[in-house]
Amino acid sequence: MDSIRSTAKLHIHTESDNLIMFGSAYESPGCVLRGVLRFTLTQPLKVKSIGVRFTGKSLLTWSEVVGNGQEQLCHEEEHTVVDHHFDCLARQSKLHTLSMGDHCYDFEFVLQGNLPETTHVTNFYQVEYKLKALVERPAFIPNQSVRQVVHVSRQLYSPHSPEFMEPVYLVKRYQDDLESIISIPTKIYAYGDLIALSIVISALHPHLQMDSLTCNLKEYIILSNATTTTTAENARAHGRHLFSTKVKRFSTTTTTNNDHLTAWAKQFDVVLPSTRTEMHCDMDNDRVRVRHKFKFILDFHDSRSGQVMQMRMAVPINICALPLTGSQQLQLPAYEPPTHNLPSSNDENRCQRNNNNIGHLPSRNLGLPTYLESLHPAPDHLPSYEEHPPPLVY
Repeated sequence: MDSIRSTAKLHIHTESDNLIMFGSAYESPGCVLRGVLRFTLTQPLKVKSIGVRFTGKSLLTWSEVVGNGQEQLCHEEEHTVVDHHFDCLARQSKLHTLSMGDHCYDFEFVLQGNLPETTHVTNFYQVEYKLKALVERPAFIPNQSVRQVVHVSRQLYSPHSPEFMEPVYLVKRYQDDLESIISIPTKIYAYGDLIALSIVISALHPHLQMDSLTCNLKEYIILSNATTTTTAENARAHGRHLFSTKVKRFSTTTTTNNDHLTAWAKQFDVVLPSTRTEMHCDMDNDRVRVRHKFKFILDFHDSRSGQVMQMRMAVPINICALPLTGSQQLQLPAYEPPTHNLPSSNDENRCQRNNNNIGHLPSRNLGLPTYLESLHPAPDHLPSYEEHPPPLVY
């Protein structure tokens, strides 16, 4: 007789728990989530059914200012964006009797390209995707389940676009007092990348003195209200600092002309967050827009007149979903699937498969096969950061 608390072990193995869709929501062909559900038994067991379900939900929280700076929750909407179910063992008139050992069931879900990306903006907007496997037991015996979070991201930019691969230089002058040059190796980066940033500040007259330099890397998020269509009036802005520092000491040099004027130099090694909970990649969909920008504040004064001055600068960068190689080319997923997340060949030989419902896993990658990108290339024209975002319509 089956025990009330079974010692059976239930595991979900996916080829990848980070799915990447290429192109915008209007042009992406989508992606495929594949995996194996393993049910390990130490003794024979009777079950009603075994199934795997993939769901995605979005939650929008909207509040308004009611006075004295206080905000009141006025709208909260939960929406199911995807709900797929796969029967490993379907219900029937009689119970299924499973023998001792490993029972493996392949599953596959085809995801449409217009799905929103996984997003976490505290107290504003969340999109989450989950896999849930359920073993339904006979009456009065607890069911057994296991869950796994799946991250869905989107690669908006073409990996071969030269505008992202070339070095970035920003030159700005403050009247006839000061000139600064900011440089970074490229415009596009990925999670965990190191950004080698340098800034050179040149005095344009001998009485200028530097006080401090503030460098911030910020993530900007613009959210739309589901009940409105006008971005300017109803959008909500949210941001967070990914990197912040303030320096008052600089390496100085003296130019050989212009009356021996002074120049200051500073270098920063900015390490981007490596987890998706700490930073979003760039997004642009009907509900949320995410961009990233370096912001600099230079404080300086004229030692002769005592006048205090300040100059501000901004350098936008792009954060993509895929990692970059040393040559700054996007490394697309390999065609052959990784094996460290899936059962080994010896384990698969021991698995008893239900061939009436499912087949063997095809040998290709889960993220998005490289040939799909050639069929649906990313657009050549990409809007600059300074362009106003289009109206967000849900």
